Amino acid sequence: WIIMAIGYTNKEKIIDIKFYIGLFFIPICLLILIFTNEYPHLFYKSYSFNTVYSLHIADIIPGVFYYVGMVYVNGCFFIGNILYVCNF
Repeated sequence: WIIMAIGYTNKEKIIDIKFYIGLFFIPICLLILIFTNEYPHLFYKSYSFNTVYSLHIADIIPGVFYYVGMVYVNGCFFIGNILYVCNF
């Protein structure tokens, strides 16, 4: 969202390789934590599936880095929206 907002608002001059590395560092770390969640349980503390009247429901208890990911995603949307609003 931030990259698209920067491209739309013609602010490509501020983008360099360090910006991309910084922008994608947290999502790559979170992806690794999701794939290795069986061992430290840092992203999901526990998850199970319940069946209620033939409807399958996931019961997920978030871990510490789940909230880190949510803050990161919402922060990226907020910064992208600020870029759009300041462009007008």
